[in-house]
This record gives sequence, structure tokens and C-alpha cells, in this order.
Amino acid sequence: MGLKLLKGYVKERYGHEVVEVPGGYAVYGKQLINNKPVLFIQDFYVEPSERGLTTKSSPRQLFNLLKNIVKKDNLNGIMATVQLDTLNGNDVLKLFLYLGFKALRGENTSILLAYEVEEKKEKNG
Repeated sequence: MGLKLLKGYVKERYGHEVVEVPGGYAVYGKQLINNKPVLFIQDFYVEPSERGLTTKSSPRQLFNLLKNIVKKDNLNGIMATVQLDTLNGNDVLKLFLYLGFKALRGENTSILLAYEVEEKKEKNG
């Protein structure tokens, strides 16, 4: 069955989507932040055995899927909130910073992060 039940639940309850790769998944929604549409990561989970950061690793594959959605849907970037008081909160923060997210602000144990997706520029030939 995989993530079919989770996908149905988050779609029905929150209107969010789930993308998956072998060993991991991400839950995301689209929101307006400062009147600009962004992809907002609600959950990002990768099995412990799949947590490397090579180019073919599950975290990198998930992140690339999310970046492609941003480009396809003409969104203005990716945002996420990391809760530092959760299990592995520091590890999640380190992962997002490694992937290129920037910290925008923090409040109590939450940190808001943003990633600007750059368009590939075609070379004039």
C-alpha cells in the first residue's frame, strides 16, 4: 500500500500533496507568503538508512522533486519550518541548511527557512 493512506489523509484534511522516493517522502502545500506563491514543506522524512547526501540520495531526490514542482508551477521558492524541540530537529535543520536554505527568523524553538529556486539560463549559441 505504501503511502496511499497518508496521501489520502493529507489531501482530504489539509489540501496538501505527498511526493515520495525510495526511502522517503515529503508533504507540501502551496501558500501565499508576502503575496507570493511558494511551496511550503510540511513534513520531510527519510529512513535512517537513506539519509546520505550524495547526488542520488533520498534527501537530494526529494529536494529535487520539490524544486521541479516549484519550477513547473511557477512558484517563488520553497519554505519550511523546523521545530528544534522535536526528535532530530537539529539534524533536519542541518539538512536544510546543507541543501541551501537560508534562515529567515526564529521564534521560541521554531526556525523559518527559505530556498530560492534558480532558473537554468540557456546559453546563447
